[in-house]
Amino acid sequence: MAYMQVPPTEQDFIFNMQGIGGIQLGKMPKNVRGLIPLKDYRHRQRFMVLPDIDRFYVYNGSLKARLRHPQSTIDIRYLLAGTNEQGFINSLFVYPMPPGGHIAERLSQVYGEPRIGLGNLGGQVVNSNHFWVTEGETEISYVGPEQSMREMGIIVFRFFYDSEALHQFTLALKR
Repeated sequence: MAYMQVPPTEQDFIFNMQGIGGIQLGKMPKNVRGLIPLKDYRHRQRFMVLPDIDRFYVYNGSLKARLRHPQSTIDIRYLLAGTNEQGFINSLFVYPMPPGGHIAERLSQVYGEPRIGLGNLGGQVVNSNHFWVTEGETEISYVGPEQSMREMGIIVFRFFYDSEALHQFTLALKR
């Protein structure tokens, strides 16, 4: 018997050390309400993923994640989960909207002071990179636009020592 997954309610989504709400590193996607295989997502053509589309899942619904304070939320355009060969989530890719919005400063409310790097192209700063490593050895990074507010930022969660999640996955949002 086929059934449609019902996305969780908004109050389930709070930024934590493993992800957002119940969408966390180390879980099986089939056990997370709202996650569907990316290959079944009607807008899958918006994404380019490597190594294999079968290793990615997408949250199918609207998503708002809360920081520490109820009035401090981040609207999320897309949330994708990458899985390892055993089928467990080993990376989360979160695209906040609208772009900008002082995302790094807001994430610091939860994760503390980040390490910061700047990406440049031809001598011009094009993005900022903020990195946090939690006591539980989860790495959270935010890469955001430095100049153009039209560019999309991304928040990534992965286990710090999981080199597969770092080196094996590529995800790009197509224009």
